[in-house]
Amino acid sequence: MRYNEQKLTRKSRIYYHGTLSKSEESNVEKANFPWYFVTTSFMYAIRYARKFENDFGAVRKYVLNQEIDVFNGQSNYDLKRLKNNLLVNEAEWEDLEDIIVLRDWTLLGESKRKLVADTLKKLGYQGFFNYEATEDDNCRFEYNEYYTVAPSIGLFDKSVITQIEVLTPDKFGLESKKYKEAHEREIEYKIKTIPVMMDEGKSEEEVLEYVYQRCPTLRWEELQENKEIIMASYNDNLFREVYREACKTRRRIDNREIDWLGKKLN
Repeated sequence: MRYNEQKLTRKSRIYYHGTLSKSEESNVEKANFPWYFVTTSFMYAIRYARKFENDFGAVRKYVLNQEIDVFNGQSNYDLKRLKNNLLVNEAEWEDLEDIIVLRDWTLLGESKRKLVADTLKKLGYQGFFNYEATEDDNCRFEYNEYYTVAPSIGLFDKSVITQIEVLTPDKFGLESKKYKEAHEREIEYKIKTIPVMMDEGKSEEEVLEYVYQRCPTLRWEELQENKEIIMASYNDNLFREVYREACKTRRRIDNREIDWLGKKLN
């Protein structure tokens, strides 16, 4: 999806909606906003499908069933139309403009957000681009190259899309190669990080929570898997001695105290 796109016409394009609940009715009831949000990025959608209690919810797949006109704050034409029709003074507009163009509309506040949305509906738009995810948000993930920033679309009327499939966690890897690759790397990250953090004096709860927040594809139950084996190895005296020596050597290489490649060549 192009950032300068406004009229969406391709009925073959897939849109995703991440939800904590596998029940569509339950998801609508729990929604914080009266609009239905979709995105073309599967990796963005799974962040909204993830819940703490041992599992993911689901990711719903949709296609358009008609052409829609989506308000794009980065379009001068769209922005000027909104400014000319929004009932606010110049000072208020200046406060709103930066958020409308490239930020999360939650920052508008409930009353102003509703005013903007109602104005867009009157102008014939079926939704708006919302930029909730940022590069800074993604930096908290260990492998942030998989979690590219993508805008979502807030639809005023969900009837413009048709659901074609509901993806449960067992299907995520089939849907997205990125998801599969990220999941494999995050499993490896879990295995190597637990002993490192335990060695730094962190509690088991702190370690699991830290890894969980860094790795969006991991279910909570996956953090528990192999934990006993990892911890048994960590608590073995010989393993700890070898492990600590390896860490010291790595730090010395990182600090350029020894030239590992040079030693090997000599």
